Amino acid sequence: MNRFPLHTIGDGVHLWLWGQIQVANFQGNPVEVIGSLYQSRYISFAGDQAASFGAFMQDKNGRMVMVFDTMSSNLNPSIMVVSRKVSDSLGSIGNARFIIKGPSETFDTRWGDFEAASYDGFSANHIWVASQYSISGDWATFIARV
Repeated sequence: MNRFPLHTIGDGVHLWLWGQIQVANFQGNPVEVIGSLYQSRYISFAGDQAASFGAFMQDKNGRMVMVFDTMSSNLNPSIMVVSRKVSDSLGSIGNARFIIKGPSETFDTRWGDFEAASYDGFSANHIWVASQYSISGDWATFIARV
């Protein structure tokens, strides 16, 4: 299980804490999950760039992909992804890369809670992501295979 909570510390520095929990046991009714923290790392950006509402998925090889929206005073709402392979050292994650940069500002006051990631099965072994970006003062959806 992966979690991506957003933390703000000090002088408004935004950090994302990525963590993976290793599950030891599922039992009971309702199901009780027993596990422990396996690995974690903070992800941050320079200046006032922030990230919102990551969605993640894992493929059959254990590669984990997360999609999220990002924005700042100089960056229109855009879509980024970050990934991690099983062979990467514990606590490491790749560099975030843009899927699409929002070409214009948005006039929406609510943003960033419509990300999704999905797996199309063991035979194809593809991860698909969807998120929103700004265009023409509003939002649009972009879907990509990563």
